[in-house]
Amino acid sequence: MLERVVTNRIRPHLAEYRLFDKYQSAYRAAHSTETALLRVHHDITSALDKGSTVALVMLDQSAAFDVIGHDILLQRLEFAFGISGRALKWFGSYLQDRSQCVCVGKDVSKTLPVVCSVPQGSVLGPVLYTMYTKSIGVICRRHNVLYHCYADDIQLYCTAEGSEDLAAKLSSINECIDELKSWMGCNMLKLNSEKTEFIIFASKKSPGRNMTPSLPWHLQDINIFSYVRSLGVIFHSALSFARHIDCIIKSCNSTLEILDESDSFSPKKPVRCLLLHW
Repeated sequence: MLERVVTNRIRPHLAEYRLFDKYQSAYRAAHSTETALLRVHHDITSALDKGSTVALVMLDQSAAFDVIGHDILLQRLEFAFGISGRALKWFGSYLQDRSQCVCVGKDVSKTLPVVCSVPQGSVLGPVLYTMYTKSIGVICRRHNVLYHCYADDIQLYCTAEGSEDLAAKLSSINECIDELKSWMGCNMLKLNSEKTEFIIFASKKSPGRNMTPSLPWHLQDINIFSYVRSLGVIFHSALSFARHIDCIIKSCNSTLEILDESDSFSPKKPVRCLLLHW
């Protein structure tokens, strides 16, 4: 309850002074996965309608909530968000002097101090994470790279006219990723390169539809995918949603098979026929 009280006090403060990152859609009222998906999809389709090419790089952070530095966070709350005095001391008390252990059956591990992270499953933790990582948007804007974030998922993208323009824009994304890695290294965060995905969207009329761009060094080790999954939605390079629809149908059929096998569910067949017909 106390966390909810603090959260309800801090959100109006962030909104009044416009301290939220404009393109961070997590843990905010009227900002959700739908907000992030619609904005990115709208930018891509608008560019394709004009005959442009869009390059999208999807970044992921490793154990982001588990490596938040307490001292760094407290400094950021004070100097970037104007939280001071008793309020800042309360946040220090909230974060510090915590401990953890692991229980397996009757066995309990040794208790160790929690020297970083925000409490998992807490009400306040996600809000503190978005405040901690606000500089990501600042870095992206510095390199003129379009971006949108949802929690620890970062989407960087650019629109280009022709191969030369695409190479220049990819170079900007490369420099942006380079600075992001440096900033994260100084703030106890780390990009998960194994989950980084890169895709190029091009319409039939786009001049870059069939070309293979020359990738800067940060992007050379990243495979170019024909489709990627963004916040549960599958994006195809031609913006066809056939694969996404197939996955939904497969998931629905799997659920219906489970319901068919359950003795507690009745009737069975009418529901199956209705959904397949739809």
